[in-house]
Amino acid sequence: MHKIRKISLIIMAASFIFPFIYLYSRLFPKRIIPSGYEKYGISPAEYAVVLLGQEIVKQAKDRKIRGYLVGIETIKGPYDDPEIDSLKIDINLAIKQYDGWKVMASIEQVNEIKRRKEEDIKRKRKLIDAGLINPEDYFKFIIASSKLEIDFDAMAEWKYLPGSKENCQIVCNVVNRKKDTSFTEFSTNVSFTYPRYYSFYKRTQNIIKYGTYVSGGTFMLSFSYFIIMMIIVNKKVKDLLENILVSMETLENYIRDGSYPAADLLLRKQLDWLPANSDLMRIKTRLMTVTKNNPKRAEEAYIRYINLRTKLQQNVRLTEEEFEDLKNLPKYLEIPEITELIAKYEKYIRSYEISAQLKIKQEHIRMLIEGGELSKAQSELDLLYRDTSWTEYKMLVSLPEVTSHQLALPPAESFDNLRTEVEQKLKTSQEKFEEAKRLVTAGNIAESEKLLKELIKINKDLKEAEEILTEIDKSRKTEKLRLIPEKIGKEILVFKKDTITFARRDRGSPDVDINNPRISRDHHLKLCIVENKVIAEDQNSANGTYHHGGKITRAEIESGDIIDLAHSYKMTVHICRGREIVQSTLVSGTIPAEMRIDQRDIAEHQKISGLFIETDNKNIIVLISSPLGGDATRSGSGEGVPIAFKSIGIVYEKSGDCQICVNNEVLLLKTPDTCQIVCSGDSIDYKEIRYRIGV
Repeated sequence: MHKIRKISLIIMAASFIFPFIYLYSRLFPKRIIPSGYEKYGISPAEYAVVLLGQEIVKQAKDRKIRGYLVGIETIKGPYDDPEIDSLKIDINLAIKQYDGWKVMASIEQVNEIKRRKEEDIKRKRKLIDAGLINPEDYFKFIIASSKLEIDFDAMAEWKYLPGSKENCQIVCNVVNRKKDTSFTEFSTNVSFTYPRYYSFYKRTQNIIKYGTYVSGGTFMLSFSYFIIMMIIVNKKVKDLLENILVSMETLENYIRDGSYPAADLLLRKQLDWLPANSDLMRIKTRLMTVTKNNPKRAEEAYIRYINLRTKLQQNVRLTEEEFEDLKNLPKYLEIPEITELIAKYEKYIRSYEISAQLKIKQEHIRMLIEGGELSKAQSELDLLYRDTSWTEYKMLVSLPEVTSHQLALPPAESFDNLRTEVEQKLKTSQEKFEEAKRLVTAGNIAESEKLLKELIKINKDLKEAEEILTEIDKSRKTEKLRLIPEKIGKEILVFKKDTITFARRDRGSPDVDINNPRISRDHHLKLCIVENKVIAEDQNSANGTYHHGGKITRAEIESGDIIDLAHSYKMTVHICRGREIVQSTLVSGTIPAEMRIDQRDIAEHQKISGLFIETDNKNIIVLISSPLGGDATRSGSGEGVPIAFKSIGIVYEKSGDCQICVNNEVLLLKTPDTCQIVCSGDSIDYKEIRYRIGV
């Protein structure tokens, strides 16, 4: 209601605007020239043209001018203005008032004059009655013709009055053609209000006039409405004051029950009638503080609070979304009950969070242990014992059994057991690793590899174990290695296969590349171990292969034989045999006496374990692989090629104290003290003789 009264007063005040403007326009009217146009009911421009015509006629009479005169064709000015240009007909009509000359006009002007004759006579009736215009002049124009001799020309131009855009002036000149084209018989002018400005002025005056009428009516209606409303307000205020206590109690009930929009609506209605009531203002301030100036949103928050509180009272845990809703409620509703509920639930949820974290941590440590990541498991346990949450955990597990069971906390002993298990596995893994290294040193690759794989599963952090397995795998996959001396000695090629080829490399890839022009390209000699024999086979070479001085196609090689390639490259072949005897396929007792092996020939029937080939520029070792996964005892003491470390490097020595052999597909270097896995990227360093191992 207070707003309605205020609006009524604003409307009444606004209704005075147009009357004030109207009064001002009457007290200080705009100056419209020429004066006196109002009494004839025409525009200032038309009245000015009449005055201009009278002046032209007067001067023509004074000069007694007679003859043919060409009327005004156009009115020139600063720019073309259709409204001013249309005044040329009115000027010609005014000039026609003088009988001493005959006015000529273009046929277009004559037709236009005749067309608007009736309209002009009706509109300019007052001018006709005053004798300022003769209606008969509409019929006295002569149409311009080249046959008539013209005496005078009427010319007109317009311009703004100096310093004004509201008033302008028309200057009319009568020029005598007979005397000189530039001779002006006489000139006259008239000033008047610019037609466009006058049109704007008239529209403004009409708006002000009708606006004044409307404003007057509006004021009367608003004032009447205001008086009626004041009577109603006084009666309503009296009734409200009599029932103010009931209203206050209703408001308190609304606020207590969380019906904040209802309380806000009732307060608005009360304050609309009683804006200065201090009790209502106090309740309003409290309501806006509690609801954060948004009663509707506060009511939604209160309903959400009641629902969440009920759920918690039933020992039901809130979801993450519900807990976020609970924490966000103080943004919209400020009551102490919500703050207390949040604090209690945060303690409650903290217990569950610690429980969940410890369970996850326990499972994570268990997974690390089972995955063999013992160092990480030990680090995680150390971090756990140093964490501040561990203190909270110890406090929680010290609570009564019922509480601990409700929170489902893992017992403290379980973490101690994990630590003991980690320490035990670290110790065990280290002991097994030492055993694995001992087996490698003894040359027992199969047992060592098996133990290392088991060890990696227990403890992945033993990088040395992984490195040994990598060396075993790399050596097992390698068929050819190069032993490159760092200071002295020949380069040694080591092959782990039973067939090797010799040639000069061109497009192919021989096992041994001999850079000699007499050696055939890509295919010259193939040396292979077949059925416990060493066979040399020429590969259709150009310059031949020689054995015992004779050229051969295929020949069996004995230990110590020399093979000559093209009389340019000689090789001495040493055949190394192990202790294993080649078994006969015949049944015992059926072997003829002449086929039985004599003790002297037993060495010839021992199984070939490898070759050591000496050449001019390099040495070659060919090793026969033992079956993968064979007898561990036999493979552990695997036979190979005996060598010795001399001052000139690695050389063949039948009774040498060192040996290069293959055990379980792995290349090994055996010395009296140890056994080393031979693989690319590593090196051999024994008795100050050093070789790099490459491919």
